[in-house]
Amino acid sequence: MNTDSFHWKPLAFAAALAVAVGLGYELARLNAPEPAPPAATVAAPAEPDELKIDPSYLAVVGIATEQVASGNLSVDVIAPATVTAAPNGEAVVTAHASGTIVRLFKQLGDAAANGDMLALVESREAAAMAADRTVAETKAALARSTLAREQDLYNQRVTPRQDLERAQAELAVAEAELQRAREAATAAHVTADGRIAVTSPLAGKITSARAALGTFVQPETELFRIADSNFVQVEASVTAMDAPRIAAGDAATLVTGAGARSEEHTSELQSHHDL
Repeated sequence: MNTDSFHWKPLAFAAALAVAVGLGYELARLNAPEPAPPAATVAAPAEPDELKIDPSYLAVVGIATEQVASGNLSVDVIAPATVTAAPNGEAVVTAHASGTIVRLFKQLGDAAANGDMLALVESREAAAMAADRTVAETKAALARSTLAREQDLYNQRVTPRQDLERAQAELAVAEAELQRAREAATAAHVTADGRIAVTSPLAGKITSARAALGTFVQPETELFRIADSNFVQVEASVTAMDAPRIAAGDAATLVTGAGARSEEHTSELQSHHDL
C-alpha cells in the first residue's frame, strides 16, 4: 500500500465532512421561517369634545342649560331648629302688687285679646291705692268748691285777693295729688273695688299658666305667658364650620316634622353657635 494515499484519505474525509456541515447550515438557514413582523400599536380613539343631545330629550327629563359664569358654590347647611316667639311677640304677665288670686278668667291654651282680664288679685296694697285715690278725689272736689266760693266773694269785693290766691294754690296741690294717686292706681291695674286686675298686654294665646286660685303671689311672680303667632322666630343650631357659610338674607327652607316646607330668608345672625 502506498503510504501517501494512506495519509490523504483522512484529510479528504475531514474536508468532505466540513463541506457537508457547511451545506447543512446553509440549507437550515434558508429554510428557517421568517420572524413575524411586530404588531402595530393601535391608537385609542380620542375622547369627543362635546356631547350632543336632542333638545326634546332634555325637555322631557327636565334638564336645563345655563351660561357658565364665575361665582361662589352654593352649600346646603342642614341644622335642627326650633320655632320660638319673637321678643316683640311674647309677654310675661305678673301681678303688679302682692296679694291672693281670688278669680281666674283664662286658662292654658285660651286666646286673649289686648287688655283682657286674666285673673283678679286681692291685695292690701291695691286697697291702699284705691283709698288714696278716693281721698285725693275728695280733696280735689273740695278745693274746686272753695275756689269757686272765693272767686264769687272776691268779685263782690268781700274778701281780699290773698284768699283767692290761697284757694287757687290749694286746688293746684289737690289736683296734683289726685293725678299722682290715679297714675299709681292705673299702673298697678287697681280696680274700682280695690283689687289688682291681671290683664293681657297683647293679643295672642296663653302658652304658660302658673296662676292657681288662692295662691299668694308677689309682683315679680310669673302668672301667665302669652305669645302672638304673628311674631315668631326660628333658632337653628349651626356648627362653627357651617356658620361662616351663612349670611343675612340667604334663603332658608323650613321643614316641619310632618314634612311641610316653607321658604324664608335669614334676617339676623347671632354669634352664639354650637361647636
